[in-house]
Amino acid sequence: MEDVSDEEGVPNAAKASSEYKELIWLKRIRREKEWQLREGGKQVHRGFKCDGCQMEPIQVRFKTK
Repeated sequence: MEDVSDEEGVPNAAKASSEYKELIWLKRIRREKEWQLREGGKQVHRGFKCDGCQMEPIQVRFKTK
C-alpha cells in the first residue's frame, strides 16, 4: 500500500516518532473508508485473488470454519 504521508518538510526525527506513525496509519484508514463510500459501501480487498475463480480484487471475503 502506498504511503499517504505529506513528507515534505517533515524532519526525520519526527518521522520516527510514534505520533507520526499513528498519523500515517489514520490517514490510510481514512483513505480506505473514503474509497468504500465512493464505491457504495462495498468492501473490496485489493491484493487478494479468489483461489477458485481467480477474480481480483475480491469484493466480499469470508472464511469458513
